[in-house]
Formats: sequence, structure tokens, C-alpha cells
Amino acid sequence: MRIALVLVLWSTPALAVGPAGLGGGLRPASLEPPSRLQQLDVGVYVTPLFGYESNYQVTTKDPLGSGVWALEAGGELRYRASPALRLHLELGGVLRLPFEDASLIEYSLELPAMLLYRLASRLELVLASHLGVERSKTPPVFIDPGDLDPALLGGANRTIRMSSVQEELQPRLGVDLARWARLEAGPYLRVKWVSFLDRPWEGEPDYTLLDGGGTLSVVLRWRDRLSFRLRYDLAGRFFLGYPARPPARQPVLGEDLTMTRHGLGARLRGRIWGPLGAQVGYLLRITGDNGGFYAAMDHQPSAGLWLDTERVDASASVAYLWRGYRQRTLCEAEEEPPGTGRYLGADCKGLEQPAPLPQWEAALVLDARVSVTLIAWLQAVATYELELARSEVESVTNHRGLGGLGFSF
Repeated sequence: MRIALVLVLWSTPALAVGPAGLGGGLRPASLEPPSRLQQLDVGVYVTPLFGYESNYQVTTKDPLGSGVWALEAGGELRYRASPALRLHLELGGVLRLPFEDASLIEYSLELPAMLLYRLASRLELVLASHLGVERSKTPPVFIDPGDLDPALLGGANRTIRMSSVQEELQPRLGVDLARWARLEAGPYLRVKWVSFLDRPWEGEPDYTLLDGGGTLSVVLRWRDRLSFRLRYDLAGRFFLGYPARPPARQPVLGEDLTMTRHGLGARLRGRIWGPLGAQVGYLLRITGDNGGFYAAMDHQPSAGLWLDTERVDASASVAYLWRGYRQRTLCEAEEEPPGTGRYLGADCKGLEQPAPLPQWEAALVLDARVSVTLIAWLQAVATYELELARSEVESVTNHRGLGGLGFSF
């Protein structure tokens, strides 16, 4: 199976955590009511970190460890222009470099922006935008072993690298049904450009993804201590330059991949006691496509804890992603003729030991972080990450521990 689809099939706006991304944990934003915000609040931070990761190449065979250097930096601006108008801007970036191989550098830059305007006492308009740039390495767990040709890979441990740019626009309306209930709805449009720096086989295409859909959410609150969100998401996905393929024994295809995706997610979060809070969530996602090869059902439970005191800021989160394919057969479709993007169904006849296609894939992501304030603008920071990706035929694990100092103003 092609690794490109891992980068987009695991993702859904505001609800999912990728198995190999550079983002942080699941700690939620403050539950403090907007009316308590200062008129203008600006902050910046810079955090250099040093540590070690056990599998810096993200390979299945002969994993190698390496020292690693990372830099986190960003800023936040909250502006309350009037009782009806608020603006929230963030800029966050992560740069990570293993000592052993500078070509495996990773970075992620995100710029979310949100403008909120109170149209009436119970009606609010939200204009949201999210720009993201990423360069990362991806584990080869989700590739059909029959496609891994060492001659094309240049060695069994060659690391798959990719870069992407994406922009998402999401306007929505929020209606306060009561002091404790809110309804939110709106469309969204996302564009993502993906380029491979090192690809798993010859001829793997770069592609453009277009996402058009809508969301409907119900939010229930109890004072400022507890909130529950139920969200439904429906999207049509269009891949420009990425061919559709049948699972096996199906007609020839010669068209780009398209998908329809349904998602239903629930999240409960709030304060347990004093500065200690928690959140739990679950996401069910059903994906269908015009070829059938990528049709799947996803389950994603998640949980997290956070502690926020004057001196200690700590969080821990865990997410488990499991995907079961609905139309997979033992042998994959074959490209005929090669290089045309037209796939013909195949079976296992004539193969002495056919490489079975994975019928399920999974990823476990664990993230923990603690920050201790030494003085007003200086913090001691420690982080730990676990990434475990698995299928029926492969397993990749990477541990990463980092420590350093954070400067905030």
C-alpha cells in the first residue's frame, strides 16, 4: 500500500492526531470564559531542547538511535477590540535534527487565526483559518511488503521523507441555545500539497488534496469546569495526480482518487480538582473511495491529563488509532501497463508465497511534558514521546526524550 495515503487518511480537522506528526499532546485550551480576557494579551516563547531518540531513521529493520536537538518557538496574540469583536492569532513551530543524519531534519510551522464577532446576544460568527507547513519522515508500516524493492529503495533502511503545505478555511455560526448549551455549524475548505523527498518506490507521484465539507457540533457546559462536545463531519476528498486503485479482481481504473468521509467524534473535558484537569475522546470515521482499495473504518480513542499551577505546568496524553479495511483482498491490484496509473484487479494465482495485504493498521502515540518555572521568564522543560505504528506484517517503534530551558515573555 502507498505511504502517501497515511498522511491524509489519518487526518480530519480538529479531531485527529497523526501517528508521525510533529504536534504536541492533547492538552486543551483554557476553559476561562471569554469575558475575563484582557483587552490585549501578547506572548512569545523559545525552547531549545536536547535528548535522544531510539529509531531516528524510523525503519523496521536494524533501528539506530541518535542524539537529537530540537527547537520550539512561537507566539500568541489575543485582542478584544470590543465586547462583540475578538481576535486570536497563534504562531508555533518545531525544528528537530538528529545528530547522526542532517538530511532527516524535520520541521513543522502552524499559523491558526480566529476572528469572533457577536452578531446578537445569542449568535456568533467565527472566521477561522489554519496554515501549516511540514517536513517529516514517515514509518514504512503501511506499505505492502511486496512493493519494497531494495534496488529501488537504495537499501532496506532508506527513510521515506515528505514535505507538505496546507491551508484550511472554516467559517461557522455559533448559537447559544442556553447558558449551558451551544450549537455550531459551518462549511470548510482545505487544500494540501504533498511532495516526496524520498519515496518508497520509483514513480510515486506528488499530489494535491482538496477537502470540501461541513461540520455540526453540539457543546454542553457546566459552569467553567466541564464541557462536552459532540461533532459530526462530512467531507468529499479529491486527489489531483493520485490514481484510484481497486482492491483486487475489479475493472481497470484510469481516474484520480476521490473519497467520501463521515466522522463522528465526542470529547469530554474539564477540571477534576483545583489545577488538575482531564479529557477523554473518541472518534469514529468511515471512508469510502471510487476504487475501493482505501475504503476503511477508523476508531480513535484518546485521553489526557493536565496540571497547571503557578510553578508547574504538566500534561500527558495518549491516542490509539486503529483502521480496518472493508474491501481488501489478499493480493493487491497491479498497474497495467506500468506507469499509466491504470490498475487491474489481481489474485494470488501463480505466486508461491504471496505477500498478504494488511487488513488492519494501527498507531499508538504517547506524549508527556512538564515545565517548572524557575523565574518569571525561565522554565525547565522535559518531554517524552512514544510512537508505535503496527500492521499485520510490520511494526515500528520510536522513543524520544528531550530536556532543556524555555524562555517566555
